[in-house]
Parts: sequence; C-alpha cells; structure tokens
Amino acid sequence: VQAVVVLSAHVVLVVSGAASSDSGEQCHWPSCCTGIPCLPGIQNLKGDKGDSGPPGKAGPKGIQGESGREGRQGLTGPRGPPGMPQLLNSRENCTSKSEGLMKYNKPLKTVEFCDGNEWQVLSIQLASHRNPAKSCKELAQSRYGIGSGSYWIRPSLEEPAFQVYCDTNEGWTLIMKVDGRKQTFVYESDMWSNKNTLNEKSLLLDDTESKLASYWTLPFTELRLGMTVDGTTRWITFSYTGSSLYSLIADGQFRRTSIGKAKWRSLLSRSSMQRHCNKEGFNAQCPGQTHRVQA
Repeated sequence: VQAVVVLSAHVVLVVSGAASSDSGEQCHWPSCCTGIPCLPGIQNLKGDKGDSGPPGKAGPKGIQGESGREGRQGLTGPRGPPGMPQLLNSRENCTSKSEGLMKYNKPLKTVEFCDGNEWQVLSIQLASHRNPAKSCKELAQSRYGIGSGSYWIRPSLEEPAFQVYCDTNEGWTLIMKVDGRKQTFVYESDMWSNKNTLNEKSLLLDDTESKLASYWTLPFTELRLGMTVDGTTRWITFSYTGSSLYSLIADGQFRRTSIGKAKWRSLLSRSSMQRHCNKEGFNAQCPGQTHRVQA
C-alpha cells in the first residue's frame, strides 16, 4: 500500500498494485479484501428543490372520436306567415287555379292580379281613406306627381285620418278659413279652444268658413297666411315651430313673432297699423282690441 490519507471522518485508500490479506489472499481495489472493511460514507444534507423546467411541446393531435348517437327529433315549430303573392309571366292564363296570383304586365307597365276569371290592374289610391298620407308635404315630395286637391292625411296615429286641401306644389296643408265679416271666429269664440271641426267638407280655397282636424293634429315649422280682398289673395310665409296651431292659440297666452310690420302690411294693398299697441304675435291683447293673430 502506497499511502493512506485521512480527511475528516472519511478514509480514502490509494492503492497501487495488489495487496494481500492476512491469509495471503490477493485482492484488488475497489473490492474489499478480507480484514480490510469498507466504511460507508456519511449522507449529505438534502438540497433545495430545483426550478421547474420549461413546458414541453404540445403532443400530436389525437385521433377523432366516434360520432355520437343521433338525437331525437324536435317539436314542430309554429306555422310561418303567408308568403308574398307569386309574380307570374304575363303570358300565364288567369283561371280559378291561379286566383290571387299577381303578374307584371311589361308592355303596359302595370301590376295585375287574377280574380279567378281575368287579370285586373292593381291600383293603390294614394292619400285615400284606407291609405292616408302622413301630410301634404309627404305627397308633394312623392314621385307620383299628383296635383293639388282634396286628400286624406293622418299626421298622428293617435287620431283618425281626415280630409284636407293639399297644395302639392309646395306641400301646404289647409287648417282653417275665416270670414272676417262674420262673428264665428271672434276672439272670445270657443272655436279657438275646442277640437270641433266646422264645415269639414269645405275643402276648396273659397269664402266658406271651415276648421279642419289639422288645427289640432298637424305639427309645423312654417305657417302661411293668406288674405283675400276684392277677389285678390295675398300670402305671407313665416317660420314658427309648433305641435299644432291649437297649441299656440287655445290657452290664450301671448306668443310673440318677429316678422316685421312691413311683411304683415303686405297682405293688404291699403293698410294701417293700430296705434299704441306694438304687439306682434298670437293672442295679442291691446287697449280696446284683441286679436288671435296680431301685427
């Protein structure tokens, strides 16, 4: 044996060549020879837990599983609304089997329907009792080019449709006609504060007094006032917003306008202004005079 080095409690054997035991038996390192016992080492302290390693790559996609069993049939849904009428070629014949069907007649440019015997032209009357317009302005802006006259309108869904005179050139709607020679519409008259019509069938621009449902149902952003003297009618137009003419007049409150005296006086060829009043608007009350519309 060349050397024995002792470090702490550990014995380290450095062996060169062979050694003999007491019995003369040859032995080789690292096996232990008889008489030379090997000492067990002392176990060291347990180290700290190491950091987690990076996540591994995703594995390959698995094989698709088998399809599940077919589900039960659902309940029958509610019946849908009826479909639109079928448009047929103009060469189709009208019979009892095709009653109610429609077609477009290209040469005449009309839509026709089969009544079971023959083709009838389908016409939709605009601004009628069953198909009222929303306003005269809507008619004026439509592409149908209808002329001025009597039409049915329904400005509010809360009120029934009614007839008015419509100026379809610019979309004006007749509200009322007042004859200044009569007492029907004097300042104290209930006609200004109630919702009763007067001569609602008088829809021409004539001298017959009338008050239409448009007085309390028609909203506006402009008003047009006309005065007829000796057969000549002069008009003025001014901007004013209201839910109806009734809403401006019925409560008797004064509401100022700013049109100007010159514009008001243009309604008459020879006119003068009331002195010491200087009120312009709706429900104007001046000394000795009261007016629903005052300049």
